[in-house]
Amino acid sequence: MSDSANDLEDVGIIARPQAHLLGFPVSLRWEITRRHPYYLAFWEEARRYHRGEADDLSLGYVASLLLSAIGVSGEPVSPDKDFDQLSDADPAFLCGCVQPISLRAMVAMLINTLPVAERVVVGAILTASRPEEGENPGSDEADFAQKQYALDQLRRTPSPALDCCTDAPLYYIHLEASQRSIERDLEDQVRRQKKRRGLPERRVHTAKLESYLKVWDLREGWENGAYDRTREQSLLQIGKKVRASQSTVESRYRAAFQMITGHEFSTTLWLRLWRAFKFTGSTDAANATPFVPVRRRLQTPVARPLPDSVVSPAVREHTTGIVEGKSARWDDQALVDLQLDAQELIEKGMSDQEIANRLELDVDAMAYFRERVQEFHTQKRHASR
Repeated sequence: MSDSANDLEDVGIIARPQAHLLGFPVSLRWEITRRHPYYLAFWEEARRYHRGEADDLSLGYVASLLLSAIGVSGEPVSPDKDFDQLSDADPAFLCGCVQPISLRAMVAMLINTLPVAERVVVGAILTASRPEEGENPGSDEADFAQKQYALDQLRRTPSPALDCCTDAPLYYIHLEASQRSIERDLEDQVRRQKKRRGLPERRVHTAKLESYLKVWDLREGWENGAYDRTREQSLLQIGKKVRASQSTVESRYRAAFQMITGHEFSTTLWLRLWRAFKFTGSTDAANATPFVPVRRRLQTPVARPLPDSVVSPAVREHTTGIVEGKSARWDDQALVDLQLDAQELIEKGMSDQEIANRLELDVDAMAYFRERVQEFHTQKRHASR
């Protein structure tokens, strides 16, 4: 994981484990990704940044980092598109376990992998590949000569780092060979690499995955590429609709949560994931703003530990860092404290209004908190009997 991704996790971002998406069929990768709150909230800003059209470069950069944290690469597409509508605009992360590598990705791999000295040498070699001053820049002969000179410099540069393979090895495929030969050789190479790295064979049983997403959609109010709180149904209501016990429905919901986030379900993780979207005055997740009392409760008046050098791209248009411009951050410990305080007061029999007054929350936010968190809390008690 990159330093930027680690820094994002330090400030409460729930990143997916590396290669989490690769365990699912391509169509399901899209379904679980477009349901992720980060994708819904930031895909448009990330797409503008990807196209060079961002009004706020800092926000666009952070949006792209957040999507990267959940395994999304390439230009995002609208979450209201079904998988069969993506034929002309497949995001890069949906290309499968075997996928073509763009030149941009190759350059990024060099930047992320090579030591400093090798990056300097490679940069000088690339610079040396351009025609000399005074020569016709459009001349094929001059261009060819400089390329050959640069390639010779590359061959003559002694460097173990340049001769190493990347952690995600790249392969040349001779497309004129038969399909059977390509598949055989690829299978052999993959087997060798897995054995060398001690990687076990992963098997994902896909038969029940769609039933997990169906429960998720009913519980979280997902429809037509967006979440709507007014469409949410309780686990009991869902059980009647899908003809399953409440414990089975909850089990499917928890499985869907792990599919979408890459982490086992917990109430705290659920709150962290939804805090900026569910505890709001809006049913539109992408434009939701937390209730002011909730926001005040979950913020700390201290500087973020995330440096501007990470979240602020080095561009001339950028004058004020994101961290400099926002002096408070979502505090995970405050979130846990809020959860524990609210649950304790609920167990004491206090009303939503009384708890809201005690914890300085909006009564609507408190009512929603009780309905969602208490449901899982109750199921947990039943399961432990």
